[in-house]
Amino acid sequence: YASLQMFYDAVVDYSKGIQLNPNYADTYNNRGVAYYNLRDYQKAIADYEQAIRLNPNHPLARTNLENLRQELGR
Repeated sequence: YASLQMFYDAVVDYSKGIQLNPNYADTYNNRGVAYYNLRDYQKAIADYEQAIRLNPNHPLARTNLENLRQELGR
């Protein structure tokens, strides 16, 4: 769904994936990207932060979080 820019549906699918495996950092990062595209920035930040908690060296989550915080002026 994300590649089709159907971000709401992507969030639903990523959320199901998180229910199945709540320890997979990539799913949080990907859902964060979907939330970002829906302009739900607080949820995007929360997902990027959770991805980093699960994998402190997650390069995409770190980059996404840093870029969003800069964009928001934090």
